[in-house]
Amino acid sequence: MKILVVEDEAPIRDLISINLQLVGYEVFTAEDGIIAEKFLENQKVDLILLDVMIPGIDGFSLIEKIKKHKTADSMEERIMDKVTIVFWSQSGNTESMANAVAEGVTAAGKEAVVVDVASASLDDLKTAKGFAMGCPAMGAEVLEEGEMEPFVCDVEGFAAGKTIALFGSYGWGDGQWMRDWADRMTAAGATVVNGEGVICQEAPDDAALDACKDLGKQLAAL
Repeated sequence: MKILVVEDEAPIRDLISINLQLVGYEVFTAEDGIIAEKFLENQKVDLILLDVMIPGIDGFSLIEKIKKHKTADSMEERIMDKVTIVFWSQSGNTESMANAVAEGVTAAGKEAVVVDVASASLDDLKTAKGFAMGCPAMGAEVLEEGEMEPFVCDVEGFAAGKTIALFGSYGWGDGQWMRDWADRMTAAGATVVNGEGVICQEAPDDAALDACKDLGKQLAAL
């Protein structure tokens, strides 16, 4: 167990520290609130022994700062435990693939959020390490132009450093729309999972669904 002792009087600080070390605890010390605050920005401890009347930042104020920092950490942890899967689907085939990606995420122990592109939040994706997007081939093998294409254009603006999984179904062609999509994300600075999207012709078969589940597992592992 790691313990931080915050006490401005050296004899008391040393006495507490020595006795805790004698029974096997790892002890850190700070002589005032400012030093303690800076220490806690870079180091986690299991227990803080805190004097109220200390220089710099008093004990009560330091407790409030610690609470705020802990809340921010908890919010970040919740964000990191969530994987968002954005999709557009006309026939339901790409939606089935999105749900398979979600199965992979939950199987790996994280929360999956499956959302239609019309309701998707760009802010959620901006704060994520990775996410998934799915869209079928439309027209002459392009993304759906009314909602998905504008959304992808926005994603290109912050894709650098992200890990993105792509998937979708098609009825004709040879998958050129997906190759183009993967190239766009790579050009924007993202890492495309497996270097390419998962595609299937018409309704996804077991192999396509398994491939989508694997995408989810890889995103959950980030």
